[in-house]
Amino acid sequence: MRLTKIKSAVAILVAASLTGCAVSQSDVNHAYDATNAEATRAMGNGPESMSLVEEVPTAFLGDRLVPVAYEATLPAIFREKSVVFPGNLPLSKIATLVSTATGYPVHLSPDVFIPRDALIPKTNGGNGQSAPMQPQAMAKSNVEPVYAQACNCKVGAYLRGVTENLGLDWTFDGSTISISRFVTKTFTIAAIPGKVSIKSTMSKGTDTSTGNQASGGTTGGTSGNTGSFSSITSTGRDGTFDQIAIIQSELEKLKSPLGEVVVNPQSRLVMVHDTKEAVDRMGALLARENAISTRQVALRVRTLQVDLSNSSQAGVSADIVFNRISDGLKRYSISVASPASLATAIGGTVGLSVLKPGSPMEGTNAVISGLNAFGKTVQDNTQTKMTLNGLPVSIGSFETKGYLAATTPSLGSISGGTAGVPGLQPGSVTVGDFVNILPSVNDHNQIILSYWSDSSKLNGPFTTISTGSGDTLQQIQLPDIIGNKDDQTIALSDGQTVVLYGAVGNRYDGNSNNGIGGLSGAWNKGRTFQVIMLTATVVPSM
Repeated sequence: MRLTKIKSAVAILVAASLTGCAVSQSDVNHAYDATNAEATRAMGNGPESMSLVEEVPTAFLGDRLVPVAYEATLPAIFREKSVVFPGNLPLSKIATLVSTATGYPVHLSPDVFIPRDALIPKTNGGNGQSAPMQPQAMAKSNVEPVYAQACNCKVGAYLRGVTENLGLDWTFDGSTISISRFVTKTFTIAAIPGKVSIKSTMSKGTDTSTGNQASGGTTGGTSGNTGSFSSITSTGRDGTFDQIAIIQSELEKLKSPLGEVVVNPQSRLVMVHDTKEAVDRMGALLARENAISTRQVALRVRTLQVDLSNSSQAGVSADIVFNRISDGLKRYSISVASPASLATAIGGTVGLSVLKPGSPMEGTNAVISGLNAFGKTVQDNTQTKMTLNGLPVSIGSFETKGYLAATTPSLGSISGGTAGVPGLQPGSVTVGDFVNILPSVNDHNQIILSYWSDSSKLNGPFTTISTGSGDTLQQIQLPDIIGNKDDQTIALSDGQTVVLYGAVGNRYDGNSNNGIGGLSGAWNKGRTFQVIMLTATVVPSM
């Protein structure tokens, strides 16, 4: 029975200790030490270089499909049958020889007879504008292309050599071989339609006026401004771009005078009708633009803030009242009052009072108070965002608080009745952390980052300002906000972590209040350590 009681008591004691110590001072100290060490290491060690070579222990497979030669997709006769083709053959004669060798008809498009000189931009007068050749001029100058080289080779390889040399294109649809100069292809732009705006501004200054001065009498007088002063300094960046419109202008520069380019911003589809050479140039440009635009960047912003506070308060108060002087003369009394104490109630007090009746020091009170507080605050915030190459990403963490911004005086009653109720005009203030990041990834996964941040917070409670008294009393609240702004551009490698912002602040303040009957004081010491670290990683796209 006694053992059971002991076990129950131990169980109750353990349960009480667990419920009362969910978070202890040792947990705060551990978090403080870990965060402080990591922030110090981030600021002190500097950037670490990444390895140049990485060994992959498993089998490596490419993540891109490699296109094969066009002849590989055609019937075997194009790859296996060899034919002797003499040199200096016109295109119509080549079509006949190829049709005889393969057994498939060869169709020559009329545009193959357009001379290649007609595809060179012509200038109209002296304005520098280019214009395509007129249809009548093209009809008069139709020339049949001639392939000068002789060849003893496969039919498919010969057709490829002829078309590449003469700037033509050939296709096989299963029954007919077609040779043409102009081709039609469609591409897709990997971009988001619409304009992207980037703006960052930081300004500081004053703008004040010395007021107005009236001249003249009550009627016919004039009023003029006596002067003003303005001193404002600002810096920042501002930019706007439309990626689809820029790509369309690039394609217009690459097309021939007879070619056409149509871009649909809604579907991001590009239709090109032009010579094979021009279409190949446009296809290479779009492949390059899409490869750059679809690079993904993962951004991790970590903010470490350590706040260490140490405050001391002490006070001595002696309230001395001599209620009776020798021989019982109560006609005289001396009273000494101590000044208001700066030590708070949580500091505790130690008092001494003289209670003996008839004592010369009857009514004397002596109080001693003291406090020594030590606190640690640790904040560790991490936010991860992902964006495409060249597109900004925004991160916001904020709160909005309301306050009394203004009051409207009530109107009195002519009949002497009760006055109306004053009007209240609410206001709101938004504080928090706002971050904007614009990444640009180069070919070797080097990342250029433009970073803008705006951090603000309330500096204590709202300040109340009042005027008037009684029925004319008006009160408003004013917010006191502190913050900082940052705008910088950095370069880092893939996966590297850099310190964007690091600051250490120390603050000291002390007050004392001394008098005849006592003295007190309050002393505060604080240290703030804030570090903002950013890690950028290139994420391969599909």
